[in-house]
Amino acid sequence: MSPARREVECERRTRTGVDPSPLYRRAAVARFSPSPPAPGEAEEAWRELARVRREIRRGTPRRRRLLAAVGIALPVRDTVG
Repeated sequence: MSPARREVECERRTRTGVDPSPLYRRAAVARFSPSPPAPGEAEEAWRELARVRREIRRGTPRRRRLLAAVGIALPVRDTVG
């Protein structure tokens, strides 16, 4: 893995608190593998996706989830120089 890619993944884990690399690995194997996936591989991929979604949901504040459910975006608060 290249250093730049490692840095991007580390930043993603820091920002979200979730490590999506196992899910990405399964998706890449499913998409680009020359042979068909092993029996049970699809179920494992779906379980991994559910795990990642649960982790993201747990880390997201309730207010933000409720506003996203009704389609209201939170205002972006940036600091000035």
